[in-house]
Amino acid sequence: MGIRSYISEPDRGRRKWKGKKKEQKAVYGNRSRMKRQKAKGLHRKRAEILERSFAHLLDSGGMRRALLRGQENIWKRYLIHACAFNLSLVMRQMYRAGTPRGLEALIRLFLRHLFAFLCSARPRLLSSAGESALSA
Repeated sequence: MGIRSYISEPDRGRRKWKGKKKEQKAVYGNRSRMKRQKAKGLHRKRAEILERSFAHLLDSGGMRRALLRGQENIWKRYLIHACAFNLSLVMRQMYRAGTPRGLEALIRLFLRHLFAFLCSARPRLLSSAGESALSA
């Protein structure tokens, strides 16, 4: 298929490759690719995107210890948790705020700036409207 793996492997000690030439070639190829700069960049990206999100869900979100009975209920809770996390990422991309409180703060800031702009522009608007009324 033309797909190359960049998978880190644990240290398992010496391997026995007798009769496994194809597997040996794949593992050694992966090991040589892991030392390249591209692999290091991919691992950095993985740590930034995947590992951080899992850590957030499990540790910060409290999903490491779920107080539910039954695996099905735990999976439902995990799914809802992950959906909420993904929604926060979408909100962060679209509105530059990742939580509803952050969005509220952003809206308040926008309204405060809009009000300040309108208050500062009001005397100019009134004076230009008065001049046009006098000239007519």
